[in-house]
Amino acid sequence: MGMIGAIRHQITRRRLDRPLGFIHIPKAGGTGMLAHLDATLRPKSSVYWLDRSQFGAFTDFSSMDPGMAAGIIDRTPATPATADIIAGHIAPSTLRARSPGALPVTILRLPTARLLSHWLYWRGYDDERLRAFGAWGQHIALSRLDLAEFLSAPAIACQTDNLILRMLLWPHPLIPEADFIDPAHDEALLAEAHETLAGFAHVGIVENPALTANLDAWLSRTYGISVWSRLRAAIPDHAEPKLNTARKLARPLQTPLADQLAGPGGQRLAASSRLDLKLWQTTVARTLPGQSPDPLMITTFDRLISRYNQL
Repeated sequence: MGMIGAIRHQITRRRLDRPLGFIHIPKAGGTGMLAHLDATLRPKSSVYWLDRSQFGAFTDFSSMDPGMAAGIIDRTPATPATADIIAGHIAPSTLRARSPGALPVTILRLPTARLLSHWLYWRGYDDERLRAFGAWGQHIALSRLDLAEFLSAPAIACQTDNLILRMLLWPHPLIPEADFIDPAHDEALLAEAHETLAGFAHVGIVENPALTANLDAWLSRTYGISVWSRLRAAIPDHAEPKLNTARKLARPLQTPLADQLAGPGGQRLAASSRLDLKLWQTTVARTLPGQSPDPLMITTFDRLISRYNQL
């Protein structure tokens, strides 16, 4: 960083005495929130990673585009990270190993909506983009199957089977890398996941209209208020972070969602979200006092179906 850049950051950045660690749950508004964090905190440096929690039993990372593979890390580092913001599709255990003093934050989204969005988002990948993923592209291509078949594939259970809980607890002896979580372990895993989530410095939910305002209030309490942040607060057009939505699907992949959710598809969606839903419901109760999770769940899911039926 040059002298001018150093001066600018000294004036505008917050006091990032402790790094911020953003656990980016896929398809939960994290891309927009990262942009907001960068604009608000003005970090000198930041990193973005994926860890092995996202890949299950897959190990053929050498088949990927080298630039893509370079962002995939092991949990135990050779040297700790020194960035102001450490973010990515990573588990809390990875964040603790890489930056023990970082303050963990995350955003949750209604799990059934998140998982359905994940399926549709992957379905938008064309063959050219899949090639950059190497052998992992074959796993992503399973999204071209019907919903029930996609959610029944053990090879991608690491991405589809209660992903939020998996990320919170990875690695865990009761969570298989390439298979589904045994319901016999639900109670024990949920207790651990609730405890892990309770240890986060800040947790928000996408469905909260005050998501950004609450985050900004926490950032101000934790990292102070700079001249730059005061100026930003005076600007009225603070847009809420947007979800990274699915692309227009190729015609052979366009399908009425009602058909996909009927029967086995809907059953698999419920089973694959059962543990994450309880985590989301607890977070709704904590962040939206007086708001019943059930009506919020229904209206949120109905809006998502309506939006995607337009793709």
